[in-house]
Amino acid sequence: MSVPLAFLRIRLLQVLRELKAAGPLYSLVLIVCFAAFIWFFYNSQKDVVSVIYWFSGITLMLVMVHLNRGDQRFIFLSTLYPILIYIAEYGFVMLMFAVLSALATESFYPFIFLLIVPFIALIRPGYYAVSYLARRVVFIESSNYEWLAGIRKSGLTIAALWLVGLLLTPVPYASLLVTWFLLLISSSFYELHENREMVDSFRLSSGRFLARKILQQMIPFLMLALPIMLLSIVFFPDRWWIWLLFVVFSCINIGVFVTSKYAIWEPGEVHRSSSLINSLCMVSIFVPFLLPLPLFVLFRNFNKAFHRLKPLLHAYHQ
Repeated sequence: MSVPLAFLRIRLLQVLRELKAAGPLYSLVLIVCFAAFIWFFYNSQKDVVSVIYWFSGITLMLVMVHLNRGDQRFIFLSTLYPILIYIAEYGFVMLMFAVLSALATESFYPFIFLLIVPFIALIRPGYYAVSYLARRVVFIESSNYEWLAGIRKSGLTIAALWLVGLLLTPVPYASLLVTWFLLLISSSFYELHENREMVDSFRLSSGRFLARKILQQMIPFLMLALPIMLLSIVFFPDRWWIWLLFVVFSCINIGVFVTSKYAIWEPGEVHRSSSLINSLCMVSIFVPFLLPLPLFVLFRNFNKAFHRLKPLLHAYHQ
């Protein structure tokens, strides 16, 4: 067996091992989700425009994966020709979608996109990272410890969701749901511990510190959501008000998670943001009678955080 085929076999075994580790329930959910995605992809292949649209997204996804590979050292040590490994892996993915697209469109032009694979493989892996690009594209400040650490940890997942959100903008409400998942992932960023020096470095009073912190967390998320929102409005201009309400909902919930951290803040400790109340605030968008809850929790947490931080930042309350 050639080295590229051996690596494809290794990838298959890794997938099977991950499914086994996830357990039967989660494995079933993942398999059903994957099957649903394949079904949706197959049924959306209607003309040249839709094919180009989808394969552009798939290409971007492969580039993101390639630029953030964590196994490049292993591949370089395992074979003299790493590019063949990359071509085999990305080619397999592209071929799978090309076959589905060709069957749906009853033509062979989707196979043209296989020519892109060698060019992706020629890019130097890790030369650009998602975290590097995010700091410049999403405008993450150097003092935004939460998003910097979060992007390093789950930047590839965020990039994948963002691309899926763009691809699903022609589908009613699908991109809105994906953006909600982006908000959910970013909510875990606020569990990062902070020491006294990190808080004091802002040199602001407690009220201004909290306001600055909330605004600082809003900007990266809104910059991520903006392209999805604008493209979705192009397809569904009469639903602009839904996105407006979602932006307000997202900003309030970001405020909830930030203030909940400082409401119980202790220097140098990890602060869990996934409390029951915060979780209810996040799902309130799906339960209309819970919609006022995030606003109430935000005011309560802000008041508690203000008084908790005031002794530490008393020098800036002049």
